[in-house]
Amino acid sequence: MCGDQHMRIVHEKQNKANKMKEYMLLGLRKVEGVKISEFKNKFVDNPIYLYREILNKLACQELIEIDIDNIKLTNKGIDLANLVWEEFV
Repeated sequence: MCGDQHMRIVHEKQNKANKMKEYMLLGLRKVEGVKISEFKNKFVDNPIYLYREILNKLACQELIEIDIDNIKLTNKGIDLANLVWEEFV
């Protein structure tokens, strides 16, 4: 019985992780990008903290920009969008 409970929790966590990555992926396809407040409302977690290493890497490469409530592609990021999206696949 305990094993079944553990598997369900692991599956739920994987499901949530996949949904959060999918949300980021789809959001970054939009001109306005990902609204940080909406991500937090939907998943509780802060995407800036959750994906800090990926976001830092992409920001250093000037592929994304982050402001108070948005994470979005730069003009360079739009041209190289597949590189950005690969980080969330």
